[in-house]
Parts: sequence; structure tokens; C-alpha cells
Amino acid sequence: MDKLEKYRKIIESVVKKHAQYKPSHGQIESLSICDKEADNYLLMDTGWDKTGRVHAVVFHLRIVEGKVWIEWDGTERGITEDLLDLGVAFIRYCEAGLFVPNSVNLGWISAKLSPGADGLKTL
Repeated sequence: MDKLEKYRKIIESVVKKHAQYKPSHGQIESLSICDKEADNYLLMDTGWDKTGRVHAVVFHLRIVEGKVWIEWDGTERGITEDLLDLGVAFIRYCEAGLFVPNSVNLGWISAKLSPGADGLKTL
């Protein structure tokens, strides 16, 4: 299996795993969205709770140029931990002081914190 297909399978398994968790409040449904053509993978919560309508992205992962981008991570433990657990190898710390696995970009970290001068690069 090539690297891209391996990443797709890992990400899809992470999305499906987290979609099994039911929010403890309200009438909330977790939606797993896996678009393999565009390489976008999201977990969303939708429904109603005591404050009103819920429509939220729990996390959003993408594969861009063969690298996994964490566009948003609203989980308690962190998606990076799941990626590490499933075989994405740890490589080093990023300048923001976070553990960053090989081939993973944290899209929500400012380009100033990334080692690349021209924007976010592999950390």
C-alpha cells in the first residue's frame, strides 16, 4: 500500500472512531464525512441542545501534497495522538512546543511559527 492510501485509511479510521462517541448533552448526531477524491475528512456535530442549534466541526483533516494537514482539532485528547498511535511516526517538536508527527501539518498554527519562510511546511 502506498503512503497516500495508508494515510487515507488511517484518517478514515480516526474519523469513524470519533463518530461513535455520542455527545453527553442535547440531541446531537455525529457525522463522519470522508471525501477521498478531495482528501477532506471531517467530523461534525449537528442537532439541538439547551442553547439552540448545534452545527460544529469537531475536527477537519486534509491530505495536501502527500501530507496530512490538521485544519481544526476540537477534541480533548487531540487528533495528533491518534495519528501517532496508528503509525504516523514522530519526528520532532515544532517551534510552538507541540509534538508533531512526520508528514503532518497543523493548519491552525500561524505561518510565523512554522519553519518554512513561505508559509506552513512539514514541521
